[in-house]
Amino acid sequence: MILKAMVLRKLLALRLLKTGFLVVLMAGSGSNLQAQSEYLTHIRPTFWYNSIDGVKAGVRFFGYQDTPHTDLYRVQAGLWVNTAMQDQPVSYDVQLEHPLMALGAAEQEFTLGAQTRLMDGLQRHILSANKTFKTQLGNESYLNMGYTFTQYEMRSTAYLLYPGSWSTDVQNLHQVTLGFSNRTAQSYQAFTSRLMGGGSQILQLSGSVYHVLNKSFAIGIKAGHTRNESSASLPEHGVNLTYGNFFDWHDSPWFRSRGTLPIPAVESGVAVMTDGISSVRGYASHDADRFKSGDFSAITSITSVNIDLEIANPIDSYLRNIPVAGAFIRFQSRVFADAGRVNYEPSFTPSTDTHIGSAGIGFQLHMNIPDYNNRARGFSLRWELPVWVSDPIAEQNPIRPRHHLSFELSIPF
Repeated sequence: MILKAMVLRKLLALRLLKTGFLVVLMAGSGSNLQAQSEYLTHIRPTFWYNSIDGVKAGVRFFGYQDTPHTDLYRVQAGLWVNTAMQDQPVSYDVQLEHPLMALGAAEQEFTLGAQTRLMDGLQRHILSANKTFKTQLGNESYLNMGYTFTQYEMRSTAYLLYPGSWSTDVQNLHQVTLGFSNRTAQSYQAFTSRLMGGGSQILQLSGSVYHVLNKSFAIGIKAGHTRNESSASLPEHGVNLTYGNFFDWHDSPWFRSRGTLPIPAVESGVAVMTDGISSVRGYASHDADRFKSGDFSAITSITSVNIDLEIANPIDSYLRNIPVAGAFIRFQSRVFADAGRVNYEPSFTPSTDTHIGSAGIGFQLHMNIPDYNNRARGFSLRWELPVWVSDPIAEQNPIRPRHHLSFELSIPF
């Protein structure tokens, strides 16, 4: 029976792969029948690495309208061969978006999406619907609403850095999101909320403001709250102090598999997959110690406030003055202070008090060249140095440097 199930799974994966690439080929063929200025296609090679698959060599296909507000399909597809030839010698990712202009207008799209993916041990299928409203507050003021259904299965635990950090059964996840953003020349405001239901019931809320004070200083403030409402949460949706949850790890090519980054750097809390909603910097070591002990769902909620004072520096001034490229690249320097309130499971012995805090300095190299739909496309390398934490791990002093390196890559690999 086990052998039969494995055969059926492989046949299903191959069928999905063939179906997805048939869509890609049809989209590419359709583009040849239209003027090149209407529908663009692009193929580029892509390579990545982890210690299980070795070098992953493949191609990515893109098909899109150069003017985004149309009814044409937007396609992203990828196929990779894993050179180490383990149990999963092939990885694939097929994504399809279809704006329905009958239910929207320019900059106010209603978009349907679908994705099927087998990547680094995780197979998942996604259906989504998203609506954007342009508000009356300004030219870059938007309200976004969305629903996503995800079915996923961790099919190979060999990729996991921490054993037990994922459930291995087929899981169904429902997500409802609501977001608002408003950008001006001198400021930015945003609010996001996400409610997840399925094996875990998670509520996430986040609000942030950013304002340029003068030529030398800018201030950013973010408040976030994450609450796990379920009594038996799945480990991949666990709430952490500094790290993001493991479900989000899989969206980062740096963190979704063993060996892409040096394993000791991740296990020691130096290389950090941060949480974008609610977190306190400086507590990655506490999270890493819990992960090693298998306590992935020990925290029931965290509420945090993060304050960053951005300070002008000569490197950023030099980069801004580079013709053309200066509009897309930044080198930011800042001082920060964080505070948080944490609730633990009653049966767990916590490593911190209920109230925690930290302070330090940070630097970020950020490059972004927006894509055809004005979405982020680039990378960020962020180095943060919390020099004080209120509740250090047992063998550390409250005041000492703690290196946090985090990587964000919005170019698909």
